[in-house]
Amino acid sequence: MAETTRIYTTWFRCVRDGRDHAVTDEEFAAPTAPFPGQYRAICDHLVQIAAAVTPPGQACPHCMDTLRGPAAVEPAPEAAPRLLARLFRRPRPPRPRTGH
Repeated sequence: MAETTRIYTTWFRCVRDGRDHAVTDEEFAAPTAPFPGQYRAICDHLVQIAAAVTPPGQACPHCMDTLRGPAAVEPAPEAAPRLLARLFRRPRPPRPRTGH
């Protein structure tokens, strides 16, 4: 079974560009921040976080693209009815006789 990788992020407003950026929980908890209150976002932007009472703003499009992941694959065309669907389909009502 394939292992699922998850990324946990928190959105912070950057006072330098005014956008909200996604910062991983690991980055936020790491003691290696270059300066207090500055963290590396998943888009590689150095976020200088605004006060926690600052309302949400416009999300960084690069962070959004990273969190969405690769584009979805187009679904395959509808295949022939599956075995169970064929076995359990409702019977058609009988056609009325025309008298010929």
